[in-house]
Amino acid sequence: MKRSFFLLAAVALALVIGANELEHSQEAYAATKTFSMTARQWQFDPSTITVDEGDTVILNITSEDVTHGFFISAFDVSETLTPGQTTTVQFVADEDGTFSFSCNISCGSGHSTMRGTLVVTAADEPEPEPEEDENENENVNDDTEDDTPTDTDAPVLSSVAIGTITETSAVVTWTTDEPAKGRVEFGFKSGTYVSSTAEESTFRTSHGATITNLTAGTTYFYRARSVDEAGNTGVSAEKSFTTVKKETPTNTNTNSSTNTNTNTSTNTNTNTSTNTNSSTNTNTATNANTNTSTGTSTTTNTSTTTTSIEPPVINTIETPSGVFSVPELQTATAGTATSSTTSTSPTGEEESILQGDPLTFRGTTIPLATVTVTVRSDPQTGTTKSDENGDWSYTFEDGFDYGVHTATVAVTKPDTEETTESDPVTFEVIPVARAQINTNVLDRSATESEKDSSNRILIGGVVLAGLLVLLGGLLLWYRKMKQAS
Repeated sequence: MKRSFFLLAAVALALVIGANELEHSQEAYAATKTFSMTARQWQFDPSTITVDEGDTVILNITSEDVTHGFFISAFDVSETLTPGQTTTVQFVADEDGTFSFSCNISCGSGHSTMRGTLVVTAADEPEPEPEEDENENENVNDDTEDDTPTDTDAPVLSSVAIGTITETSAVVTWTTDEPAKGRVEFGFKSGTYVSSTAEESTFRTSHGATITNLTAGTTYFYRARSVDEAGNTGVSAEKSFTTVKKETPTNTNTNSSTNTNTNTSTNTNTNTSTNTNSSTNTNTATNANTNTSTGTSTTTNTSTTTTSIEPPVINTIETPSGVFSVPELQTATAGTATSSTTSTSPTGEEESILQGDPLTFRGTTIPLATVTVTVRSDPQTGTTKSDENGDWSYTFEDGFDYGVHTATVAVTKPDTEETTESDPVTFEVIPVARAQINTNVLDRSATESEKDSSNRILIGGVVLAGLLVLLGGLLLWYRKMKQAS
């Protein structure tokens, strides 16, 4: 019985000592691993991190463009990454397996694809230490160190060059001294790379990437980045390129003609005339004669004409009461525009543009162009097209409010979308009430004139009657005097 008790006690003691040693050995095996990571639309770099179970993981993450998030559900990690700042994320990888980390703050159209992988390998149990040889009193230790060298060298990038450049794209090529996956980072400002091409899908030493969706005539700064199989990242020095500038098409007509006349004869006169034009027509005539003469004359005429758009012209403004001339787009003086008609109103004033009268603008420009008439003070705009002769017209049916108005005409050339605008033209619209006042004044003037005429007739009648009475009195007096004598 005592023997069994001592045996059980010895086994229990061995288990306690073994568990303690295993705990200490696992603590000694765990390590702190630090990684530098960048976050940009829409990827983490590096996108895969490998650690051992029990490791303390420290991530120094820098956001290079916008606000991102860093989220690992399995280890209860959630951090906000502020642009231009480095955020430190720390946790213990106390569970082995493969875990996904992602951006959990909306950062653009590719937000859902911004992910990475955390690989936690199971911790290997340490090999037991060799027992001490009591007979020789020596310690024999197994060599547990791994002689396999660890790759800590980043790939070296060389031969970075720009290839084909267009208005909207550019090709970048480079090589690395070891197999790696590469991509190109680029931006508008030196040292700031807000965009990137997609990372290559396989490890290779010769690399190429096409940058797309660029702006014509713009300078970009770029660098190549490659990561090897061990996760080491290498970057090239910064370089720049400028996209091709977008050329504006021009219309050029070139006319060229060459006339050559050659006369050659030796006891025979030969007249040869060759006319060549762009339609490749050749006429040759030969006449034989007994004259000896030689002569050559060549005339070449070349002319180049570039068609350009001329400013449009407003010629007239038409109303129900008349046609108003507006020559050479000169700004009319304040008041009523000069009428091309010769009739006048009963008041003696020139015809006027009345409030609410429909107005028709007429003018000339290039043929088959889009014409836009704008009256800014009483905002109205109308669009029409010029005919084959360049004539155009547009009518504002509702007219305009009273006051001084300014009109302009813009013309758009159909083939190049080139636009030009006329000088402003000023005209006055008078209120209907003012015209009515003029009519009332005329009516009053006519009535007063009739009254004056009636008064003059009455006074004349009274005067004539008085004269007749006076003459009659004189005749009676004359008769009486004659009878008395």
